[in-house]
Amino acid sequence: MLELQNVNKFYTSNGVTNLGLRNINLKFNLGEVVAITGDSGSGKSTLLNVIAKIDSFDEGEIYYKGNETSYFSLKDMDDFRKNKVGFIFQNYNIIDSYTVLENVMVPLFLKGYSKKIAKSKALSLIEKVGLKGKERNRGTKLSGGEKQRCVIARALASDCEILICDEPTGNLDSKTTSEIVKLIKEVSENKLVLIVTHNFEDFKDIVTRKITMQDGEVFEDVTYQALPKDEDVNLDLDYVPLKKKTRLKIATNNILFTPKKSIFTLIVFMCINFFTIFLFQSIAATNASLFYMNAYNNKQSNRVYIYNKNHKSLDVKKIQNVCDKTITNSFYEDYELDLMLDNEELLYDGYYNQYFDNYQNVNGDLPKSSKEIYIIFPDSYLEKMAGNYSDISNCIGKTVQIFRSYDDSEISPKYTITGYGKSSKTDSCIFFGTLETEKEIKQRMMEFTIECQYSNIWQSVNYNFTESDLIKKDINTSFQIRVPASYSIDNWSVSIKLNNLYSIDDYEIVIDESLKDEPVIYCSLDNLDNSSVFEMSAYSKNPTLLKRNIEKLGYLCDIVKTYNQAGALTAIIMNITKYLSMIGSSLNLWIIFFITYFILSKIYASKKKDYQILRTLGVTKKDMGKIVTLEVLLVGLCSWVMALVLFLFIFKGDEILTQTNIQFGTIVIFFLVSLLFSYLIARRFNRKLFRFSVVKSLKEEE
Repeated sequence: MLELQNVNKFYTSNGVTNLGLRNINLKFNLGEVVAITGDSGSGKSTLLNVIAKIDSFDEGEIYYKGNETSYFSLKDMDDFRKNKVGFIFQNYNIIDSYTVLENVMVPLFLKGYSKKIAKSKALSLIEKVGLKGKERNRGTKLSGGEKQRCVIARALASDCEILICDEPTGNLDSKTTSEIVKLIKEVSENKLVLIVTHNFEDFKDIVTRKITMQDGEVFEDVTYQALPKDEDVNLDLDYVPLKKKTRLKIATNNILFTPKKSIFTLIVFMCINFFTIFLFQSIAATNASLFYMNAYNNKQSNRVYIYNKNHKSLDVKKIQNVCDKTITNSFYEDYELDLMLDNEELLYDGYYNQYFDNYQNVNGDLPKSSKEIYIIFPDSYLEKMAGNYSDISNCIGKTVQIFRSYDDSEISPKYTITGYGKSSKTDSCIFFGTLETEKEIKQRMMEFTIECQYSNIWQSVNYNFTESDLIKKDINTSFQIRVPASYSIDNWSVSIKLNNLYSIDDYEIVIDESLKDEPVIYCSLDNLDNSSVFEMSAYSKNPTLLKRNIEKLGYLCDIVKTYNQAGALTAIIMNITKYLSMIGSSLNLWIIFFITYFILSKIYASKKKDYQILRTLGVTKKDMGKIVTLEVLLVGLCSWVMALVLFLFIFKGDEILTQTNIQFGTIVIFFLVSLLFSYLIARRFNRKLFRFSVVKSLKEEE
């Protein structure tokens, strides 16, 4: 069955070559029970390792049923162990975190058996070795004799012709030793059993042959019972990768059966994912506020722009005490619009302003009602007038419609142009309607984004409320969300944002029997008149002094004439800032990667023994790497979900979320980053874990 011809094995350490085996010539036949004895360091275990393909040999040849094995690749050696060799070790090499049943089922899974068949065969073998009733016991709960019985059952599950026993009774008392020897005898039928032992007396009654090793050579070879030579057959080693289901099963077991290590790993990954989300959202929130801080169209010399850190609400009365004139929630003043003549093509684009005093009237009059509008042009604009009208005077008295420029959605009633002027304090057209009421301005200019979650489905809708959307004074809140009776609202989560920036909590949800398909949302502007003020424009003859007085109140303040709208320098600075943020974030993530790897490598190093035991059972280096990678990715995925939920819970209502939502695309980015991060951790760990041969890893010769 097995024949060794002039086999030599050498070990090199620190430039020194040591002899492992010298000119070994042996033949073994099926049915033999061979005891291999000798002093420590005589080469007993080395002989077993090269026969079992745990380790390679350097010279000579080993034949298995007439087939040369010196050409075996690593995959061939793994396949040989999986299909031809079973192992019983002195230190048991049981996977302590697995149950007895799971330990015995592993070789059956590797051979492709289904869970049902594998379980049935494993239970039968467990009963055969005397462990019935211990199927659910973890390896850590077994005695030494029980562990060895479990290992024998696992070796039998491999259904192999060669049984390798390396000091199988070395750690057992005399009674348990006798039981294990008897059990080995019972399972040795039709197998070649090779037993390395220091205590030949324990096995003398069951062996058919005794080999004594000394200094890496065969010192004595005594045969007690001769057996016929086996017939030579063709050796077909056709490596088949493990099924995805098998890899998933083993990876899942590795997670579930080591709860403390898995929970700690989960916490580490979750902290990393949480930090990544926080970093990303912080940058996004900062960028969301750049428009209001760095891009002003109404750049009158007497105007300052007031806001709070992180855009929290302002105390209007305190600010008004030091200002000549104020406009509350003044982001309306920089709202980009398009103006279209009624039934004709687009004419102008610009910004709506509630207040503007640095201009010169050219033609016409100021508005006298809320349905009229006055246009203020930049000085150079009139000279370069484009459109259907060579003379802007022809537009006076015309009916116009105002649209949002980015989606052409109607957001205002029709207006009549009463006149136009010019100013050197603006770079764009100003659509000026001084006679509009605060309520009318809100109705025309406010944009709301409402997100509702129901039945685990998110619905996000943008609304621009007009008169048809308003409820008269029959609701007590700013927003009423009416839903069909078929909807379940027990677990609804609703988020309402003004201009996609500021959260509004004043809403109610009402069941409406008359609705059939989708929710209907209404707005009460009366209640919104008392909503919080987040930003203000103030006007003063001395804006520098005003800025100092505002800052004494604890607020931030910009003199808008010092800022340029989308100028070349501004764009360059913003781009540099953006890229520096990206580079800084990337560096932080790489630093965190190596810190995380250091922590996790310690965790997974403690699992190294389990991984190497699986390799002795025939799991290839490649398959083992995939199992470890899958294990890390599963933990990483769970941690990503937990980090996202925790982030949303902690920062609910905070500026990080109120200034910018976490959109689906952002979630996908978070997921991909987490997946990549987990994969890199696993890949780096695999390179370190599996860079040694199986025998070196088991001996921890690193």
